[in-house]
Amino acid sequence: MPTNLRNIDLVKALRLKQVGIALAGVRLIVLIAAVASTIYREFDGPSIRSTMAENAILMSTNSALNEDLDSARDANDDALGKLSVAQVTIERLNIDLQDSRSDHANLQKRLEPYLTIIPLIRISP
Repeated sequence: MPTNLRNIDLVKALRLKQVGIALAGVRLIVLIAAVASTIYREFDGPSIRSTMAENAILMSTNSALNEDLDSARDANDDALGKLSVAQVTIERLNIDLQDSRSDHANLQKRLEPYLTIIPLIRISP
């Protein structure tokens, strides 16, 4: 019996060695991954500070662009208001011009009989 116990202990010990080797391998992989992530974060990857600084710059740029857009919209609204006032004035002047032309035509028709009766006298220079 003692030989069987020794064999069982030997088998258990071999299995524990395999488990220990597997755990050591996993620890080594985790250690390599941690070192690689640290190197990436320090040299290549964005840090929290740099990302926050870039966000602050972008936010200030966005706010400046929004202010410019708002002022451009206000100026556009003012220009459209002035344009509509100018268009109303032009329409009113066109109506007055048409009225004046119709009045001129009416007066010419009324004066035409008088002008045909009275001969026109030319004044010589």
